[in-house]
Amino acid sequence: MIALIAGQGQLPVAVHRALKTAGRAHVIAAMGDVDPCLPDVRPFRVEQLGTFFAALTDLGVSLVCFAGATTRPQIDPSKIDAATLPLVPKIAAAMAGGDDSTLRVAISLFEGAGFQVIAAPQLVDGLLPPQGDLTAQKPSERDLKDIARARDVHGALAAADVGQAVIVGHGQVLAVEALLGTDWMMQSLLQAAPAQDVADVFSDPLGFATDVLAGPIQDAPRRNPRLPEGGVLYKAPKAGQDLRIDLPTIGPETIRGAIALGLNGIAIGPNTQVLELDKTIAAASNGGLFLHVLA
Repeated sequence: MIALIAGQGQLPVAVHRALKTAGRAHVIAAMGDVDPCLPDVRPFRVEQLGTFFAALTDLGVSLVCFAGATTRPQIDPSKIDAATLPLVPKIAAAMAGGDDSTLRVAISLFEGAGFQVIAAPQLVDGLLPPQGDLTAQKPSERDLKDIARARDVHGALAAADVGQAVIVGHGQVLAVEALLGTDWMMQSLLQAAPAQDVADVFSDPLGFATDVLAGPIQDAPRRNPRLPEGGVLYKAPKAGQDLRIDLPTIGPETIRGAIALGLNGIAIGPNTQVLELDKTIAAASNGGLFLHVLA
């Protein structure tokens, strides 16, 4: 049996559906909130990890797959049970490390309990797309230079165990991914649209009244005008990253964010997952973005 350790986002849903379609028995467990599409989710706490391991063993679990984004839990020492006490030194080390080191400790804890950790692409066909251009739109010479710059910066950040994504425009680093993830990184480059000028209201009172009757006006945030035009999002695993867990992932939501930001396209490295590949390619194509997979 497989245990799906679910985090946020659509990846756990994709893994669950693939396992269900294949008729593979599995149990879903999570430390926090997950997509409501996931059924019968078993909550667990880090403070009772030893007890959780015993429960999985009793269910006949031998394989474990981590899928989805997670946040570091706040540890309550008063809730640590006897079965988890021997694991406390490793748990404390995990909480003190960077993302990659934390995940390595998590893998070692599960392996130490007798489980084999496997990656989501081993369970879901098509998560890793083929190399090359996935859209008719291709990166320009300027884009290729920005991709090369982004790869250099991404490699330098890996040593600091920071993030998996970088945005570069005209050779300038516009943003790097940190704790809050890729979507937040893109949104951080947007700013609220300016309020409607009062003079405009009086110049077109009928139009203003129509807008009021239609409901509140929600202007979408706009790209910060201080940024250079265009740019590319580059996302890939960190150098030396364990590829069984926390593989970088993009999907239709990433495309929507890139379009809102006015990027020229997205380049991803090997072992980067793409959710709903057909929809993601279609969304990029419709938005005039390139989607390129590097070797």
